[in-house]
Amino acid sequence: MLRKKIPFLRLLLPLCAGITAGSLINLPALPALIILPAFAITLFYIHTAGVSDRNPLFGILITLFLATAGFALAKRERESFSILPGERKTYAGEVVDFPEKKEKSVLVRVKLRASISDSLKLKGGILIYHRDPSVAGRLSPGDIVLFSCRPRGIMNNGNPGEFDYRRYMERRGFGYMTFTERDDLHNVIRTGRPGLVNRAKITRNRIIRLFGEKGLKGDGLALASAITLGEKSYLDSEQKDNFSKAGVMHIMAVSGLHAGILSMFIFWMLFFLKGKLNHLRVTITIGVLWVFAFIAGLAPSIVRASLMFSFLHAGKLLKRNPDPLNSMLASAFLILLFNPLILPDASFLLSFAAVAFIILFYSNINGLLETRYRVTGKIWGMISVSLAAQAGTLPLTVMFFNRLPLLFLFSNLVIIPVASLVVISGFLTVILSFSGTLSDTAACILDKTSSLAGYLSDLTASLPFSSAEGVGMGTTECLLLTALTAVVLDTLRKGSSNGRYLIILLFLLSVNSLVRSLSLQKDNELIAYNTPGDFCAGIRNGRTLELFCYSDTVPAAVRRHCAHDRLRLKTRKFEKNIPVMIEAGHAKIIVTGRMTPGLLSYKPDIVIVTGNTVFHPGNVDVAPQFVYMNAVPATVSGRPYGENDGNRSWFVREKGCFRVKL
Repeated sequence: MLRKKIPFLRLLLPLCAGITAGSLINLPALPALIILPAFAITLFYIHTAGVSDRNPLFGILITLFLATAGFALAKRERESFSILPGERKTYAGEVVDFPEKKEKSVLVRVKLRASISDSLKLKGGILIYHRDPSVAGRLSPGDIVLFSCRPRGIMNNGNPGEFDYRRYMERRGFGYMTFTERDDLHNVIRTGRPGLVNRAKITRNRIIRLFGEKGLKGDGLALASAITLGEKSYLDSEQKDNFSKAGVMHIMAVSGLHAGILSMFIFWMLFFLKGKLNHLRVTITIGVLWVFAFIAGLAPSIVRASLMFSFLHAGKLLKRNPDPLNSMLASAFLILLFNPLILPDASFLLSFAAVAFIILFYSNINGLLETRYRVTGKIWGMISVSLAAQAGTLPLTVMFFNRLPLLFLFSNLVIIPVASLVVISGFLTVILSFSGTLSDTAACILDKTSSLAGYLSDLTASLPFSSAEGVGMGTTECLLLTALTAVVLDTLRKGSSNGRYLIILLFLLSVNSLVRSLSLQKDNELIAYNTPGDFCAGIRNGRTLELFCYSDTVPAAVRRHCAHDRLRLKTRKFEKNIPVMIEAGHAKIIVTGRMTPGLLSYKPDIVIVTGNTVFHPGNVDVAPQFVYMNAVPATVSGRPYGENDGNRSWFVREKGCFRVKL
């Protein structure tokens, strides 16, 4: 049944398995690329022989072919990035987005073209933190820049349970970063012929400028840009946090919600194109939808939604009734073929989980309440959609963000209708720009509705118990809980019998939780967290973390670690200038702002130096392990820092979080 109704399920699963294997297994792509033609020839032979439908070997080979293709695509994508040396060289690259202003610099995202110093072609991207703020007004997507820098790989802080920023940027094609001064940017060449994606970004920037010309400014402009176009760079951290607490952060990710609102609005506006002209009505709707996707920067979420709605509308033209789940899976399949590294991305997974649960379980939830009144039926329908989407995304939200919005039902019922007006009024502001009066009216509505959406999110976030903070789970728990949620929702269907599946999943969740608890319980370790600007170290004894720090504030990295591993937290504050001895297990640990020779008389096993100086122990039989929280390996007591020193030294700012079993 699944084979005929949703055939793309059988195609997508092995492709995802192959991509996952390609991300985890350290093997080259070449063997997989060699095997693929053999699979293709065998499949072609079986198909031309006319026995593909009744030969089980055909299905097995297709599964293996797609898994191998997924593996090869993932590995090939990773291997295609050029490896840059650590020394200073001159490079040429293409600017791929408008510069983003930071606190002390301007972030310029550049796609590398060539190494001018070595006359070599390059592939991959680099993040340039340029210290000249005037560059922000001089660069736009598609510009070619010549610059000198010393590249370094993008590094994570290395703290347990943290967001993998290095992999996140790698999936977007950026493997390196650098800091440059004013004179490091040598030349800017404006080609005048930017690519399709860059043109989309330029168009999006022009629309934001149009919003500003129509009177939007400050928070109104920032919110309008975020909700209509997904451009969140104008929002401050507090605004983003409030939308997250309210459980409506998804309205700022241009996705299925925006595509659905816009396609329904356009289809309704073209009501006069009926009967024989219905094909024109559908074609225009699909065309406008892809224009919107283009303006939104062709983000994966809106591309997925546009593909899915295009499949559904095309089914109307062909007088067919395509399965919406199969359409969604088909769009995911196509996206992964072109960008396999996006598979573990939070936005990709959240978007598909929400749509899948709405398609699968909306009718089950909606059927729980029957009403004779049209208004209450519409309200309950909206509630059902929100419940289905939140049920699908809840485990992922907890895993990625360590936060559980508790008032999501209220916020979605109130804010989603307002967000719909924001999207529609933003669209009308643009297409009616030929008429000053009409466009100004639409812009006024856009300003008011955007501000209202911001006010409602701030209000929801400020309410008591708006969200549960500091909750977390691992990947296995997330998968099991998602499956359990799906089984529970399926039991709402008449005639379902999922009791045995519920028991199995609950048992697996219990076993997983017990294994995690036992694995943590038997370990003791020292953790020196990589938290720039603040000293923070802790000793984990089983499920209890004793934290040592100089301030009363617990850093976000520590809170995330505690949420991820469900640790009990105890804090202990130190004075910055007074050395402290800590005994943990059989280890002696000294925490000091500045290391002195006299402290070695205590024969410590580990010395944590919180200051900026590096110490050389001299001629001692056994040197302790030095952990430098802020220092860099430049010089040691007036002489160059050598390889022998590195055997017993760990620089947190350079290598990341320090962890050792006690």
